Amino acid sequence: MVSTFANATALTYRACVKLCGAGPESPSWTVITQQFSAWLLPWLALLSQLPFGAIDLLDNLSSIVLTVGSPTLAAYSLAITVMNGRWIAQHFFTIQSPTAETAVRVLSRLQQSPLQIVEGSGLNSLVEFRENDLWWEAMLKHLSFVHTWSISAATSVAWVVIAYVFTVADSFSPDNIQPFNTDGQGIGSQWLFLLAIVVGWLQLSPKCDAASVHHAFEETDHMMFVQDTSTPEKVLKQLEDSSQHPFELLQGLHWQSSLRRDEYRGTPMFNYARVLPWTLNILKVSEAFRRVESRPKQQPGMSDIWDSGVLWRITLSSFFALVLQWGTTGAALVVVMLTPTIGLGCRSACFLIYGGLSSVIWFFMMVSTFLTFGATRMYESQLRPTRSQQFSRFLLKWSAILLRRFCKLAAIVNALWIIVFCFFQFTGFFNRCWCNSNVLKWGADKAYIVIQYTTQDWTAMTHAWIGGVGLGVGSAAIFAGFIASQLNPPMPKPRGSIREN
Repeated sequence: MVSTFANATALTYRACVKLCGAGPESPSWTVITQQFSAWLLPWLALLSQLPFGAIDLLDNLSSIVLTVGSPTLAAYSLAITVMNGRWIAQHFFTIQSPTAETAVRVLSRLQQSPLQIVEGSGLNSLVEFRENDLWWEAMLKHLSFVHTWSISAATSVAWVVIAYVFTVADSFSPDNIQPFNTDGQGIGSQWLFLLAIVVGWLQLSPKCDAASVHHAFEETDHMMFVQDTSTPEKVLKQLEDSSQHPFELLQGLHWQSSLRRDEYRGTPMFNYARVLPWTLNILKVSEAFRRVESRPKQQPGMSDIWDSGVLWRITLSSFFALVLQWGTTGAALVVVMLTPTIGLGCRSACFLIYGGLSSVIWFFMMVSTFLTFGATRMYESQLRPTRSQQFSRFLLKWSAILLRRFCKLAAIVNALWIIVFCFFQFTGFFNRCWCNSNVLKWGADKAYIVIQYTTQDWTAMTHAWIGGVGLGVGSAAIFAGFIASQLNPPMPKPRGSIREN
């Protein structure tokens, strides 16, 4: 208790309502524009540096929405892509074909494409005959376009970094710290995930221009040689019917179109949906190489997919995605929750909901991916299904589709949520008695508002803010370091010819 109001450092919630009313403070347009341009606008501009390239503009828009709505899923797609690139290089390392390195590079660059590889004589011919080396080389050349660093990308990244450094430094000045946390300290820490994801994609340089990929297939289809079985000598001839090529791009015009919709989308954001079918494709090609070398294993199946280490890659990618998500969200929570009044309040609850929903979306999207793969395998293997098999695969198919659609709807809501929340933060919407006293934490009877910071408050708050910045920057750095460590794996080197013709 204090003897006069002038000596008070805090105010109870009920006293606040009585003196100030229950509504928010009046918004200041000057504060709104300053906070928006300093804390949020650079991040929204950075979204333009995400890799796009889908033929349908709605797919590109979906990529943005999913990235903002579920940073966990976006980080996972990036992490699994770089891990797949390292795995395929290791998987082909013992193959002695002179084409092995080129094949690794081609297949790795097709991770963003709805690739389907058909086993049989065509695939065997493609890896066996030296005449087809030209096809591999031509395909690699056509897939050499990149989404990588440019002046525009470097400028956007530099703008975000400089803006973040300056605004964080400025926020530590006592003259600029607003008592009720209307500044964007927590917001800046939350959006650090985007910097790590954009820089990761720029380092990886994914081949994600769908039109260029289609052009690469069109330009190289006629370059493949197959055996002419109509003559006794079985001489080689050029493939005349491109539909017989073992490599094809799914067009989404068959029964699986709704089930495998995300596989058809050309942006790298949707690589989460392609990891299992892509792994199966790689096993088909590697087995064809080993078959030519007279050391076949078996026809790739479900057991080979799990033995390939795909579950470990998925697990590790998921771990680092969650590190990025909860490192940045945790940083925002530390900043907000440890700024007096300490505890869970409106602002911290909003961050918590955003991070939690992002993680839930990622989890159920992963479940949908496994259901989709299982349903696809059932449709392909059950040519004459029984009634119970028909029901099982129908149930599996629509469970995957509905789950995926629900998650995308949730991602839209979550993306709007974080943007609206940021705007409310800048307008002072949360500067009301209920939010500033953290009634969520303390209850109406015990809640209070700090109206004058003591020296102890300033010290504790400064330490919390430094810790929050360190947590956010550190988690983004850990994720970026993991991505960098997976790049440029050692490639298989030729050890001689498979067959001379």
